Amino acid sequence: REQYIETIMTADICRKPPQITRALNEILLLKAEFPDDDKLIEKALKYLIFLVNAETLYQEALGMEELGLALTIAK
Repeated sequence: REQYIETIMTADICRKPPQITRALNEILLLKAEFPDDDKLIEKALKYLIFLVNAETLYQEALGMEELGLALTIAK
């Protein structure tokens, strides 16, 4: 799964309308699968921020009530 995370998130964001919540859920799944691999999570978030405005991701994470994810995006 981790080797395809960028492809999965790109597909989610390129949909009409963009599936931002789904892309963020992929990061949460990745975090659950690899809880000790902070570099992998950071790399995935950086890529997602490249695709989508950080403020939009932050608001979406808050809407999902994922405060830990929102805090990570805010950093």
